[in-house]
Amino acid sequence: MASSRSYRRTTGRSTGSSSYSSSSNRWGYRGSGYRTGGGSTSTGGAGYSPTQFSSVKKSIQQCIGSFRNIQGQFTGGGRVTAFSPTAANKWVRYINNGAFVYKFSNSEFCRQFGARFGQPGTSTSNVARTLKAKFGTGIKDVTRGKGGCWLIAASARVTGYPFSSYKW
Repeated sequence: MASSRSYRRTTGRSTGSSSYSSSSNRWGYRGSGYRTGGGSTSTGGAGYSPTQFSSVKKSIQQCIGSFRNIQGQFTGGGRVTAFSPTAANKWVRYINNGAFVYKFSNSEFCRQFGARFGQPGTSTSNVARTLKAKFGTGIKDVTRGKGGCWLIAASARVTGYPFSSYKW
Protein backbone atom coordinates (compact mmCIF):
# COMPACT_ATOMS: atom_id res chain seq x y z
CA MET A 1 0.00 0.00 0.00
CA ALA A 2 1.45 3.36 -0.99
CA SER A 3 2.00 5.98 1.69
CA SER A 4 0.81 9.55 1.26
CA ARG A 5 4.23 10.75 2.43
CA SER A 6 7.36 10.61 0.35
CA TYR A 7 10.84 11.08 1.76
CA ARG A 8 14.07 12.11 0.13
CA ARG A 9 16.87 9.70 0.91
CA THR A 10 19.64 12.26 1.09
CA THR A 11 18.28 14.61 3.75
CA GLY A 12 15.48 12.68 5.39
CA ARG A 13 13.13 15.64 5.05
CA SER A 14 9.53 15.11 4.08
CA THR A 15 8.42 16.36 0.70
CA GLY A 16 4.76 15.57 1.24
CA SER A 17 2.25 16.37 3.92
CA SER A 18 3.38 15.93 7.49
CA SER A 19 1.73 16.10 10.88
CA TYR A 20 4.62 18.16 12.28
CA SER A 21 4.71 21.93 12.17
CA SER A 22 6.98 23.54 9.62
CA SER A 23 9.44 24.70 12.29
CA SER A 24 10.14 21.21 13.64
CA ASN A 25 12.12 18.35 12.15
CA ARG A 26 10.77 14.83 11.60
CA TRP A 27 11.31 13.81 15.25
CA GLY A 28 9.22 16.70 16.57
CA TYR A 29 12.20 18.56 18.04
CA ARG A 30 11.96 22.32 17.63
CA GLY A 31 15.55 23.20 18.47
CA SER A 32 15.32 24.69 21.97
CA GLY A 33 14.16 23.36 25.31
CA TYR A 34 13.21 19.79 26.08
CA ARG A 35 10.41 17.74 24.62
CA THR A 36 7.87 17.11 27.36
CA GLY A 37 5.17 15.41 25.34
CA GLY A 38 2.10 16.72 23.63
CA GLY A 39 4.20 18.86 21.32
CA SER A 40 5.07 21.37 24.01
CA THR A 41 8.57 22.25 25.14
CA SER A 42 9.89 23.39 28.47
CA THR A 43 12.44 26.20 28.35
CA GLY A 44 12.76 26.96 32.02
CA GLY A 45 9.87 28.52 33.85
CA ALA A 46 9.81 28.48 37.64
CA GLY A 47 12.42 25.72 37.96
CA TYR A 48 13.70 23.97 41.05
CA SER A 49 16.44 24.76 43.50
CA PRO A 50 19.50 22.49 43.13
CA THR A 51 19.29 21.68 46.84
CA GLN A 52 15.96 19.93 46.20
CA PHE A 53 17.88 17.24 44.32
CA SER A 54 20.37 16.49 47.10
CA SER A 55 18.85 13.13 48.07
CA VAL A 56 18.64 12.05 44.43
CA LYS A 57 22.23 13.16 43.84
CA LYS A 58 23.40 11.26 46.92
CA SER A 59 21.70 8.00 45.87
CA ILE A 60 23.14 8.29 42.36
CA GLN A 61 26.62 8.87 43.79
CA GLN A 62 26.23 5.84 46.04
CA CYS A 63 25.16 3.59 43.16
CA ILE A 64 27.92 4.79 40.86
CA GLY A 65 30.48 4.48 43.65
CA SER A 66 29.28 0.94 44.36
CA PHE A 67 29.66 -0.07 40.73
CA ARG A 68 33.13 1.51 40.65
CA ASN A 69 34.13 -0.44 43.75
CA ILE A 70 33.14 -3.67 42.00
CA GLN A 71 34.70 -2.71 38.68
CA GLY A 72 37.99 -1.91 40.40
CA GLN A 73 38.29 -5.55 41.44
CA PHE A 74 38.80 -6.82 37.91
CA THR A 75 40.26 -3.91 35.94
CA GLY A 76 43.89 -3.24 35.19
CA GLY A 77 46.67 -5.28 33.69
CA GLY A 78 47.43 -8.89 34.43
CA ARG A 79 45.25 -11.74 35.53
CA VAL A 80 42.31 -11.26 37.86
CA THR A 81 42.68 -13.41 40.96
CA ALA A 82 40.53 -11.62 43.53
CA PHE A 83 37.20 -11.98 41.73
CA SER A 84 35.54 -14.49 39.45
CA PRO A 85 32.87 -13.54 36.89
CA THR A 86 30.31 -15.35 39.05
CA ALA A 87 31.32 -13.34 42.12
CA ALA A 88 31.21 -10.10 40.13
CA ASN A 89 27.67 -10.90 38.96
CA LYS A 90 26.62 -11.69 42.52
CA TRP A 91 27.92 -8.35 43.78
CA VAL A 92 26.30 -6.45 40.90
CA ARG A 93 22.99 -8.11 41.85
CA TYR A 94 23.41 -6.73 45.38
CA ILE A 95 23.66 -3.23 43.91
CA ASN A 96 20.73 -3.78 41.55
CA ASN A 97 18.66 -4.93 44.54
CA GLY A 98 19.34 -1.70 46.44
CA ALA A 99 22.48 -2.46 48.44
CA PHE A 100 25.63 -0.34 48.38
CA VAL A 101 29.13 -1.77 48.14
CA TYR A 102 31.66 -0.17 50.46
CA LYS A 103 35.38 -0.70 49.93
CA PHE A 104 37.92 -0.42 52.73
CA SER A 105 41.65 -1.01 52.64
CA ASN A 106 42.85 -3.58 55.15
CA SER A 107 44.21 -0.88 57.49
CA GLU A 108 40.96 1.14 57.29
CA PHE A 109 38.92 -1.99 57.90
CA CYS A 110 40.95 -2.93 60.98
CA ARG A 111 40.75 0.62 62.32
CA GLN A 112 36.97 0.77 61.82
CA PHE A 113 35.89 -2.74 62.75
CA GLY A 114 38.67 -4.20 64.90
CA ALA A 115 42.31 -5.19 64.64
CA ARG A 116 41.47 -8.88 64.99
CA PHE A 117 40.27 -8.87 61.37
CA GLY A 118 43.76 -7.98 60.13
CA GLN A 119 45.12 -11.39 61.08
CA PRO A 120 46.08 -13.68 58.19
CA GLY A 121 43.51 -16.34 57.47
CA THR A 122 40.57 -14.36 58.85
CA SER A 123 37.42 -15.98 57.51
CA THR A 124 35.06 -13.68 55.62
CA SER A 125 32.11 -15.64 57.01
CA ASN A 126 33.27 -14.85 60.57
CA VAL A 127 33.65 -11.18 59.62
CA ALA A 128 30.17 -11.16 58.06
CA ARG A 129 28.70 -12.79 61.17
CA THR A 130 30.37 -10.20 63.42
CA LEU A 131 29.22 -7.27 61.28
CA LYS A 132 25.66 -8.63 61.12
CA ALA A 133 25.64 -8.88 64.91
CA LYS A 134 26.82 -5.27 65.18
CA PHE A 135 24.82 -3.61 62.34
CA GLY A 136 21.90 -6.00 61.81
CA THR A 137 20.68 -7.88 58.78
CA GLY A 138 21.39 -4.91 56.53
CA ILE A 139 24.86 -6.36 55.99
CA LYS A 140 24.40 -8.56 52.93
CA ASP A 141 27.90 -9.90 52.28
CA VAL A 142 31.57 -9.39 53.04
CA THR A 143 34.54 -10.47 50.97
CA ARG A 144 38.21 -9.77 50.35
CA GLY A 145 39.08 -7.98 47.15
CA LYS A 146 41.99 -6.94 45.02
CA GLY A 147 45.06 -5.84 46.94
CA GLY A 148 43.73 -7.17 50.25
CA CYS A 149 40.87 -4.68 50.46
CA TRP A 150 37.53 -5.53 52.04
CA LEU A 151 34.18 -5.19 50.28
CA ILE A 152 30.96 -4.92 52.25
CA ALA A 153 27.51 -5.06 50.64
CA ALA A 154 25.04 -3.28 52.91
CA SER A 155 21.50 -2.05 52.46
CA ALA A 156 20.67 1.63 52.71
CA ARG A 157 19.22 0.97 56.20
CA VAL A 158 22.71 0.52 57.62
CA THR A 159 23.46 4.04 58.78
CA GLY A 160 25.94 3.51 61.60
CA TYR A 161 29.53 4.69 61.55
CA PRO A 162 31.59 4.21 59.30
CA PHE A 163 28.86 3.71 56.69
CA SER A 164 27.22 7.07 57.44
CA SER A 165 30.46 8.98 56.82
CA TYR A 166 31.68 7.00 53.80
CA LYS A 167 33.01 9.23 51.01
CA TRP A 168 31.81 8.13 47.60
